[in-house]
Amino acid sequence: MLERGGRVTPRTPRLVVSVHDASPATASESRQWVSQLDDRGVRTSILVVPGPWRGRTLADDPAFAAWLRSCVEHGHEVCLHGWDHAAPTSEPARRAVVGNLVARGCAEFWSLSEDEAADRARRGLDVLAGLGLATTGFTPPGWLASAQAIRGLRRVGLHYVTTHRAVTDLRTGRRFRAPVLCHRPHSRSERAGAALMTRGPGLFLRAGHMLRIALHPDDLLRPGLREASLRGIDAALEAGVVALTYGDLLDTNPTHVDLADQTTPDGVLVVGQLRRTATDR
Repeated sequence: MLERGGRVTPRTPRLVVSVHDASPATASESRQWVSQLDDRGVRTSILVVPGPWRGRTLADDPAFAAWLRSCVEHGHEVCLHGWDHAAPTSEPARRAVVGNLVARGCAEFWSLSEDEAADRARRGLDVLAGLGLATTGFTPPGWLASAQAIRGLRRVGLHYVTTHRAVTDLRTGRRFRAPVLCHRPHSRSERAGAALMTRGPGLFLRAGHMLRIALHPDDLLRPGLREASLRGIDAALEAGVVALTYGDLLDTNPTHVDLADQTTPDGVLVVGQLRRTATDR
């Protein structure tokens, strides 16, 4: 069982590390990232794609499902990350442009109605439950979800949803604001983004601030991005952060620690893209 953590007060800097796009197609990459975090005693939120993405579904790979269960036993968290991680083939033009820019074609929940979102989330939850994996958390692919989709997520009983800027408790409406650092491989600003991933924790982890670092399978195809991510995580740990899962965050002193009043100004920070937005969608 991982033990990295500690007593959390209103001034404790927090770090949430998430491993994205976990599926049979990315089993090797997911294992590599979790192994690195295990070596550092960092509990992580593993974002699982249960549907048909890049080949087999999660239900088709009992060995990978067993590995996910072992991760939960060791203190990690499994979260739902959409159904098939693919944007709808037909969506409003403006949303399609934003989805392609921000999420590179994976903005599955960006244009969904409440019923459509609830159906996809329920299918994913059913697959996870059938494999002995329970979750109450959701991160939409590309961190993009319509307001209607979020209502659908609440309807199926999910407890929280994450966006670029925040973690929202769907039961209470309480928002935990936090910037997220992640790479954008093969972009023109990839090198500058890697530098920011390394230095970002020092910029954001001031007293009471929370930072998120997102790890993707394709980051491992670029050795420089892998090393930058690990240096960023190490820098955060050296700065004395408490590493939490998303589930831990919602369960940590929820009645009196208001992160929304103590974090950095609103804004998206996507390393390698350096894009900021003024509002959540």
